[in-house]
Amino acid sequence: SYTANTWAVVENEVIKAQAVLEDPEASVVEVKAAEKALTKAQILSLIKNLHHKGISLKIVDKEKRIPIYGIQINLEKSIVTLV
Repeated sequence: SYTANTWAVVENEVIKAQAVLEDPEASVVEVKAAEKALTKAQILSLIKNLHHKGISLKIVDKEKRIPIYGIQINLEKSIVTLV
């Protein structure tokens, strides 16, 4: 779920994306960029919300629980790195 602050960021990107989609002269590149910006805002807002709630993440591997101290996300390359 989102906080008021994180939702405001997402809502702003929704408004921008909507404007692009309603523009009959918007190019495919502009539509994809708007979609990417919205997705990025959604992911980052949810991660910030998890971080502020102090939720700890762990990888469960058989009997071991390995804590995750951070997440690095590269949206350009679709890579998520857990540290």
